[in-house]
Amino acid sequence: MRGFAALAVALAALAALASPSAAQETFTPDEIVARSHAAMGLERRPENEREIWLARVAGLEGSLRIVRDGSDVASGTTLGPFRTERGVWHGQHWHQNENGETILDRSEPSQTERPVAQVVARVREPLDAWEVTTTFASGHVQRAYYDPRTFYPVRSERTIAGRTTHTSFDDFRSDARGHVKAWHYFGGDDRAENAFDYRLVRDDTTTDVTDADVEIPHDRRTLVEFPAGVESVRLPARIVNDRIYVRLSVAGRGLDFLLDTGASAITLDQGVAQELKLTIHGRATQTAAGTFETGR
Repeated sequence: MRGFAALAVALAALAALASPSAAQETFTPDEIVARSHAAMGLERRPENEREIWLARVAGLEGSLRIVRDGSDVASGTTLGPFRTERGVWHGQHWHQNENGETILDRSEPSQTERPVAQVVARVREPLDAWEVTTTFASGHVQRAYYDPRTFYPVRSERTIAGRTTHTSFDDFRSDARGHVKAWHYFGGDDRAENAFDYRLVRDDTTTDVTDADVEIPHDRRTLVEFPAGVESVRLPARIVNDRIYVRLSVAGRGLDFLLDTGASAITLDQGVAQELKLTIHGRATQTAAGTFETGR
């Protein structure tokens, strides 16, 4: 009988371990985030801050500079010969592209990026963590992973059109105020050429930040030059099958470009770029109406 009693006790113990309610706590998404904010000491975050990061993105090396004054922030990224900036000034989001053009971004969020569902699960893969999964109206899915002991955010994932990008965070450090942040983050997707890595090398909270450090910058250079007294120009365009083509000259060669009002960059075929002997910097793989290799 003692053997059966011992077996019954052992089985009861195993059942308790297998039961989620008995084995571990349960949390709502808001409770997970609240615990994380408390653990990171976000209320003790310094008002003014200057950060310098070393960066490596898609084969290009450079730096990231961030200046923060309360809710105003400006960041500048240099990768190889390319420089971009972005920030928030008095609630207005802005960015400056590689050509030095400053653009004011839409302030209102996209309705398709509205969260429609959020759940919490304790997972073991891709790491032991609390996983908070958010599904958006667009169908995009975002996952945030929190260390079960410290509640530090240690990984994030975003799935768009079936492809997942991920970011991992480590080297967490606390300042004199008790504010904690990761001094290293890295990630990418399933393609090695899309990897990125950022490491904080300087964190200055003693130097004053002025409005000039964080306000919206002017264009770095004149992007379009008109003759004196002229404020518009007719483009040499033609319409073929409801598509607009614009004739341009690149490195002395005439090329037809398809006008796309939703495009975020000017794109050349790789073979044409090589024929023109244009220097191509870095390498990455992108997916947008198909998967293709890109360089700058």
